[in-house]
Amino acid sequence: NPAVVKGLAAALGPLRTVKLVERTEIHGRPNYLYRMKYQKMNVLFLIVFDGEKIAFAKGYPEPK
Repeated sequence: NPAVVKGLAAALGPLRTVKLVERTEIHGRPNYLYRMKYQKMNVLFLIVFDGEKIAFAKGYPEPK
């Protein structure tokens, strides 16, 4: 939904850096945890693949 993306971009500010924090594998599915630093907030973003498709993705504010 483009409106949601625009609202998030306004709330977080510009993306400054993305860093891979951890790569694990659970039940044969690769999991990647990224730290995404925005101007106004840091976010942890988890993405889980099932083959070449995304099985699960979730972002949440990084605890302080």
